[in-house]
Amino acid sequence: MFDITLIAMGKLKEKFYLSAAEEYTKRLKGYCSFNLLELPEYRLPENPSPAEIAAGLDKEAELIFSKIPKGAWFCVLTPEGKLQSSEALAATLEQVKLSGRSSACFLIGSSFGMAPQVKARA
Repeated sequence: MFDITLIAMGKLKEKFYLSAAEEYTKRLKGYCSFNLLELPEYRLPENPSPAEIAAGLDKEAELIFSKIPKGAWFCVLTPEGKLQSSEALAATLEQVKLSGRSSACFLIGSSFGMAPQVKARA
């Protein structure tokens, strides 16, 4: 069975997000194995400098890289990314499967985004 991992930096706190995540997990069970990993955001001071933000994102990058399943196709979800329809995403995942990969990993970054090396790996 195809494995999908969603890495989210930070915890889902709001009840409606938790309910939505549970519903989607239930719906996906017939099509794939789904795993949601909520990783802690790096703690920053109240008004962090750009250097502190960059250092925090680098620390998060180390943690993210350790959690990406070996051999998985990797995709980051960013505001500047390309919007895809459900059909286009399904076609992309089908191509991933046909290429011989058995897993895909998606990443939702922290409130300050993600380190450039994480985007470069996707």
